[in-house]
Amino acid sequence: QAASTSEFLIQFCNAYFMTFIVPLAVAVLHVNTAIASQFITAQGMAFVFALFAFGSLSARWGEVRFIAVACAVISFALLTMGMANGSVLLMSGAIVLGAGLGMLQLSNLTAFGRISAVEGRGRIAGVIALVGPVGSLSGAIVGGVIASFFGLRAMYFVLTTLFILLGAVTVIRALKVQPDIPLALD
Repeated sequence: QAASTSEFLIQFCNAYFMTFIVPLAVAVLHVNTAIASQFITAQGMAFVFALFAFGSLSARWGEVRFIAVACAVISFALLTMGMANGSVLLMSGAIVLGAGLGMLQLSNLTAFGRISAVEGRGRIAGVIALVGPVGSLSGAIVGGVIASFFGLRAMYFVLTTLFILLGAVTVIRALKVQPDIPLALD
């Protein structure tokens, strides 16, 4: 359930970002369209980089710390983009967001693999196939509705709250199961 929630939020956030970062940059901050489209490229490159580069970090820190840090990184990036006043902050936020979402995706892939080994691949494959696309569709639709009522920046603050909650719930659940789990970063 936790991995499915996380997967939903990753895809929700990605869809909102991909759909609305260019309109935010162009319409609100008056950034050139050529520069604005590079935010999507930068976020995607950071996402893929994180998938390849942070596996050893995940193993060294442990799953709970890695997820908590990923959620903190994502929240910081979302706040940065929500408060950005120009292209430098939007680009920085996009890169950090991509890295954080990639970290969280890496954690999800590990969790889905672990669950598949116990429950059987067929039982988990349907959930994986459903949760991501539902998150993507929801991100674009809900994001559009929120943006139409409260502006393009509003959803960044909503998403910040959701990722802070995801990180907090992950830590709280882990502490209930294993109260002596080390959470400090080495």
